[in-house]
Amino acid sequence: MKAQKHCKQVGFLCSCVRYPLLHITYNRREKSQVNPFGFRQEKLLFVTRRRTTNAVMMTLSKSKQIVQADETGFQSLGVCEATCKALLDAFNIQIPTSIQRKAIPAISGGANVIVGAVTGSGKSLAYLIPIIEKLKLQEELQGFVRRPKKPRAIVFVPTRELGEQLLRVLKALSHHLKFRAVSLLGGRLSFVQQKKALETFVDIVVCSPSRLLKHANVGNIYFGDVRYVVMDEVDALLGDDFVQDLDAILAKLPKNIGEEREKTQFIAVGATHPKQIVAIYEKYFPNAKHVNDRLHTLPANTKHVFMNIKGDEATQELISLLQEMEEKKKLGKGSNHVIIFCNTVASCRFVEHYLSERGYQTVNYHGEIPPKKRTALFSEFLTNERVILICTDVGARGLDDLSVKLVVNFEFPTSVVDYIHRAGRTGRAGNAGKVVNFVRKKDISLAEAIRAGMSQHKDLLEYTAQLRRK
Repeated sequence: MKAQKHCKQVGFLCSCVRYPLLHITYNRREKSQVNPFGFRQEKLLFVTRRRTTNAVMMTLSKSKQIVQADETGFQSLGVCEATCKALLDAFNIQIPTSIQRKAIPAISGGANVIVGAVTGSGKSLAYLIPIIEKLKLQEELQGFVRRPKKPRAIVFVPTRELGEQLLRVLKALSHHLKFRAVSLLGGRLSFVQQKKALETFVDIVVCSPSRLLKHANVGNIYFGDVRYVVMDEVDALLGDDFVQDLDAILAKLPKNIGEEREKTQFIAVGATHPKQIVAIYEKYFPNAKHVNDRLHTLPANTKHVFMNIKGDEATQELISLLQEMEEKKKLGKGSNHVIIFCNTVASCRFVEHYLSERGYQTVNYHGEIPPKKRTALFSEFLTNERVILICTDVGARGLDDLSVKLVVNFEFPTSVVDYIHRAGRTGRAGNAGKVVNFVRKKDISLAEAIRAGMSQHKDLLEYTAQLRRK
């Protein structure tokens, strides 16, 4: 009836349900209407009476797509309408990725969950969506009152870069869903400024374990309301220092006594889950659900090129690649954003100097650059002031720019894990990408193993480990 009423309003003779081919009653005139399916008919030109138009057929096609989105979108996973609208408004997404389809129901169910998926597949939203939904439900159904210094969710990250990326996602969603996220990462705010930020109500804290512990030890933060603990890029977190800090933090969490208090839910997330951290999982994530999607593989839409390099050929080949990118950009066939990876700070500085002397606009990005300056440099990269980012593995996790079409391993990574994360800076969210590898003599065995594993669509960590054992 709603569709029928609308059809009468804009001049349709009959019901959308009874007549799949609608007819027009208006003579030559223009209309701009919002229909019941939620999209606009922008100045459709209705020409003659009772003639089916392409505009009407387009309207029907779009309405069908929206119905399909409802059936396959986030709502089909139990995500509420307000969150679905926030995702659409903030990021223009309606359809969940494969890992989101698997992880959102698992996390919503309350179990401890270990999530593994290829880089750029939407892992952050896979855990943020159910956590935010649960926070809002706690307020609505239990009358929970948010309090200063008492977060309900803690997200541990290994690098400032990943933390900044995550905070941007949280800020975008918070405008629509009304929650507050605070960063306790070094480089963004001083310790005193972070203390002040915690003095207002806070829902989600993004932090490193060591900084969180410092705040806890001086009474800036309390864990009595914590219900969710997330470890993002968990394999980079679980070093000896982290384990000690984590033990100290967990000791401060309230005990799950009886049924009066919900248990704390633990979630581990990563593109790589090496076998050496299984013991850690068993300690902190007993009986956890494992939710994986193409773990330890690389995006299918990324092309990988391996080039054998001798002597000073690397700089010559690099210039050739950049010239090729410039030509494609002139023809409107690509982005000119490039990330070049080196293994050392000295190599970064060499490549940056070499390219700058030849007129290229570059950004040097490594651990010896102060965090605030790194943030400013990455902003220059994002805003096209400089289009070539030269970095160490500091940039392999958390730098998220969908316009990067080319990654160059000027120096080949020393491990499969590093290769996966470097390659994951391109080909993100379904976009096409290319990874070019400069392979020197010392790199051949690892490069060949990675190439063989990719060609056979293997789990790269498991496959290369098997080769080493032979």
